[in-house]
Amino acid sequence: MKVKLLIALFFLVQVTIAQNFQTVEEVNDACAQLGFATNEDAEIAVDNILDQVGLQRNFIIVECPNINNAVAKNIEMEDGLKARYILYDSYFFERFNSKGVNDWPALSILAHEIGHHLNGHALNNQGSNHKYELEADEFSGFVLGKMGASLSEAQSAIAALRYAKATSTHPAKADRLLRIEKGWKKSGNNTKIIEDDVKNAELNYTNGLKEYQNENYLDALFLFQKAAEKNHLMAQSYCGYMYENGKGINKDLKKAKFWYEKAANSGDSYSQNNLAKMYNNGKGIAKDYMSALYWYKKAAEKGYARSQAALGTMYRDGEGVTINYNTAISWFRKAADQNNTLGLSCLGHLYENGLGFSKDNIQALYWYKRAADLGDSFSQNKLGNFYRDGKGVAVNDYTAFSWYQKAAEQGNENSQSNLGWMYMNGEGVAINYSSARYWLEKAAEQGNANSQVNLGYMYDVGKGIPVNKTKAIYWYKKSARQGNKTAQSNLKILGETW
Repeated sequence: MKVKLLIALFFLVQVTIAQNFQTVEEVNDACAQLGFATNEDAEIAVDNILDQVGLQRNFIIVECPNINNAVAKNIEMEDGLKARYILYDSYFFERFNSKGVNDWPALSILAHEIGHHLNGHALNNQGSNHKYELEADEFSGFVLGKMGASLSEAQSAIAALRYAKATSTHPAKADRLLRIEKGWKKSGNNTKIIEDDVKNAELNYTNGLKEYQNENYLDALFLFQKAAEKNHLMAQSYCGYMYENGKGINKDLKKAKFWYEKAANSGDSYSQNNLAKMYNNGKGIAKDYMSALYWYKKAAEKGYARSQAALGTMYRDGEGVTINYNTAISWFRKAADQNNTLGLSCLGHLYENGLGFSKDNIQALYWYKRAADLGDSFSQNKLGNFYRDGKGVAVNDYTAFSWYQKAAEQGNENSQSNLGWMYMNGEGVAINYSSARYWLEKAAEQGNANSQVNLGYMYDVGKGIPVNKTKAIYWYKKSARQGNKTAQSNLKILGETW
């Protein structure tokens, strides 16, 4: 409240009270109860300001009651000459500590008044003018910048002024703020504002995470974007993710790319990986394997496991690069060393199919098992196949069923199809047509041709359910159109085409 009062009176004091002091005698009369004794904190504050410019005082500083401000004034001496004074109220300085730097609004006003004297301004009965005020503002901004104030702190006194328009003696508020900024920039010290930006960005990011976890996605995005605009990498990556996936908002792949690219260019591996995926899959942008390769490699070289595995698949499949199994294996191993499930399963795939290695089902089983134990549904389905078919291990339908079930519950359509078959035929589990139908429908709805023909067969012959030729034909046609020969043959028997 006190600082607000001080600021509110800033102009009024300069153009009224200050101009009433025309001679030393008037100053003596007004300040009689205190004389010319100066306050130590005021002296220290003035010295700190002058230290920034390396100049000596060319004014006298005097404590004077009831002016609630600091005022630069030229006052007539007995010999007719004028001396420079800065008058101040002790109330004005009561919040200063011994260093005189804990109240930026008050310090900026004091620096402004000192600026009037150091610039040789003659404050007379006609008052000030725009030129003088702007020069003093620039000096104030420069000094406070040198003292470590942020731009907002250097501008705080003027920013708090109630009236924005220019007067006959003082420029418009906006012009004064710009001039303070000019001085502040000249100081060459923007450390404080950078520190403040970093702190505020981190706070917005932290609060954004809380809102995100509480599923208040719009509030989260607002906070993330505030942090992202101050170059907070994690906030930028969250913005990209939310726009890419429509998390609480409409999907906007252009904005997703914008934020991923911002973070990626600053070295964020997560965003580099996601940007690479967008290029690799042509998601929201033209498919571009070379750009995908570039960004995957950026992240992979910094140890980002997902990008290492993805880079391996590009070398394995020849996407944007000549097929090179040795390079693919190298990247897969780096990812696998970090227990990345794609890297692990891809090594299993290479051993199973003899790509870059001699075929080795035991090695394939080893890598698939490591990925399956970490929850990878692709590898869980593969283990089901290995135990069902006796590849690198003795046939064991019960173990096969167990792995299929794990993968099926995660939505793996091949395992859902295999699980349906096993329930329908009693392999590794007791026959259960209801469960067979449940899992076959799950896989069939995902487009699995084997499940579609098997589901069609259940309706065709009444396997645990009433015969329904219409539904049988429906599912047979779905499968037949994908090239399933059994479905095509059954449709011919029923006199249907596909």
